[in-house]
Amino acid sequence: MNLKYDGNEIEVADDRVLTLIGSINTSSARAIINGMKRMAAQNSPLALVINSSGGDTEQVLAIADAQRMWRLKLVTIGMGTVYSAALFLLQIGDIRLATRNAELMLHRGTLDSKERDPDDHEAFLRICRERDRKFLRLLSARSHQSKGKIAQDWLSDCYYTPRQAFNYGLIDGIIQLQKRRPMILTLSARSKPSKRSTRS
Repeated sequence: MNLKYDGNEIEVADDRVLTLIGSINTSSARAIINGMKRMAAQNSPLALVINSSGGDTEQVLAIADAQRMWRLKLVTIGMGTVYSAALFLLQIGDIRLATRNAELMLHRGTLDSKERDPDDHEAFLRICRERDRKFLRLLSARSHQSKGKIAQDWLSDCYYTPRQAFNYGLIDGIIQLQKRRPMILTLSARSKPSKRSTRS
């Protein structure tokens, strides 16, 4: 497929498209990382299509590390639902896109620590706080929103249309199919970023 972005045409070969449909977990992360490793030898863009309601944030960091390790030029494309950890995963793309019918949701996520003893619980919380700081830095750097604003916004579920996500800075453009050239994907007209957010 061909993408037109900021006046430049970027070609992503059909065999260089990875898909994530469903939860982000060890199995799906393994498939993505193995795909990245397999494609790393070629110096051409790679696309990751994301349709997920979220999952394990530590697996998002593992995928991000794999992208950096193999120095991949990555286009992330959100379609369907892009919630929670899936929205974090979308942010690792060099170019972040969403389809016109995508739904995006930002929140901090939940901690699963019910089965831990007190000592393990405290250690787990320290790790989670450090993970929060990593995602705050990532979101702030990519969206140009302040870390304070994002930390406030993600305390509750914030839902975005693609246009609202674009204005917040969570994506770089919205994909629309051209009728005359169905294999060409173009971005909708860009607008000045806004700091407004939408809550559910």
